[in-house]
Amino acid sequence: MKEYNAERIEKETLNSISNKGFLAVVQVGNNKDSNTYVGMKEKKCKELGIQFELIKADERISSYELKKIIRSLNKSEEVTGIIIQLPLPKHLNKNDIINTISPEKDVDGLHSNNLGRLLIGEETIIPATAKGIVQLLKRITELKGKHVVIIGRSNLVGKPTALLLLKEDCTITICHSKTKHLSFHTLSADIIISAVGKKNLIKKEMVSSFSIIIDVGNDCAYEEIKGFAKYITPPKGCVGLLTIANLIREVCNYVFCENCYKITRNYKEDNFACVCEKCLNEGK
Repeated sequence: MKEYNAERIEKETLNSISNKGFLAVVQVGNNKDSNTYVGMKEKKCKELGIQFELIKADERISSYELKKIIRSLNKSEEVTGIIIQLPLPKHLNKNDIINTISPEKDVDGLHSNNLGRLLIGEETIIPATAKGIVQLLKRITELKGKHVVIIGRSNLVGKPTALLLLKEDCTITICHSKTKHLSFHTLSADIIISAVGKKNLIKKEMVSSFSIIIDVGNDCAYEEIKGFAKYITPPKGCVGLLTIANLIREVCNYVFCENCYKITRNYKEDNFACVCEKCLNEGK
């Protein structure tokens, strides 16, 4: 079984960067996994000469105080991308906090404006993992007409991946924690994308020999599946690489508007004309 080298896609993605951005990550509390993910982002930024700042807040921080930090980053003329490291403590409303980020600086693509634009098929910031999954699949197979089973319905992976693959003319089935008879769905799939974070959720008897499996959450029994399925991503050094690469690219994919004095993006025009209300009204 051939395993595609994700490092090549990572290199191509990073080589397309022309600007040097500034990523600010806001982390609440001291979650062990969050520390690891933040460290990976910081390491890659430093390798590429991209400015990085970690703002760590006490896990008891109020919503009001956290929003003050975010609004300060929104106003910065230097910061080009803002991430709220998830998960957040239970007393904080995740969507409310994320929607405080300026949509133009929401490099995770989780602001309601950005997810809404993705839903209706307009150009926008796309969640990095979803983008990386589609990049990888396009290298492995022809997507048109394929039946894709996505396990997991998060805003970060499951839902945006489904929307991107619908755009590629795939037929999508979304499964989740309440889905009954999961193997009924996975056995009929051309492509399985699992993003749950539950070890050994997907076993050999749940997949077919023609299946292409993208394991985002380390959910698959890799050793027993790898010699049977057509393709399966390795536990390390694949999806994670592409996630970080696409995230960093988004941090650097910006322009500073001299008219409204803010970071902006416009994916419809090569010259990145600003689409803020002030510039549109003034015909800039």
